[in-house]
Amino acid sequence: TIDANTYASWNVDYLKYDNCNTDGTIPEVQYPVMRDALNASGRSIFFSMCEWGVDTPALWAADVGNSW
Repeated sequence: TIDANTYASWNVDYLKYDNCNTDGTIPEVQYPVMRDALNASGRSIFFSMCEWGVDTPALWAADVGNSW
């Protein structure tokens, strides 16, 4: 939430959020957390998710982000 609010305060329009240096949380769990925080920030931010197709984002990402 802090990160999303910071991006919003900086007037960010596009966020590429990747799966590098994570705590091991699977993307299907990790990305919705940021989606929800961005949505709650009050600013429309294009949410681009990057996880190299490893976890078959074509099956779940359409409900989470704007691109994958």
